[in-house]
Amino acid sequence: MGSKESSTAVITYGWKYVFGFADAAIVKCAIELGIPDVMMSLGGDSTKLSQLSLALGLGVPAPSLLRIMRFLASRGFFKLSVSHDRSDPAYSLTPLSKLLIKDGPGSLAPFILFKSHPAMLALWHNMAAHERAEDMPYEKANGDDLWEHLESNRE
Repeated sequence: MGSKESSTAVITYGWKYVFGFADAAIVKCAIELGIPDVMMSLGGDSTKLSQLSLALGLGVPAPSLLRIMRFLASRGFFKLSVSHDRSDPAYSLTPLSKLLIKDGPGSLAPFILFKSHPAMLALWHNMAAHERAEDMPYEKANGDDLWEHLESNRE
């Protein structure tokens, strides 16, 4: 591999860290909107975007929903169904998206929502401060310990 290709690969790899948070944020968004749950309730196969948007209460058109679904399909969470109507694509559940159904068997949804909660993310955002001090990272970030926080914030 030449120097130019190597440099491009390094830069590309670096950019993955700049936008690395987006994957988890969009998966969280899909769970919060209930996309996998609604698709399952509609049969799970070839759900048109307009049908999904209405079922989610978002109205039509929902350009942001199209971007969310395209992103998640590119990551294997949904399968873009063959459709002749490019303005209203259809998506199907995949084994990966079935793990995001809130009450589904082996669901990862509660764990993803828990780990992406601002109080839990604060741990990661305060790692450097923890290394510089003797405080526990959760306590430093949130002002109380994890168990006290969970007791008083049951959402």
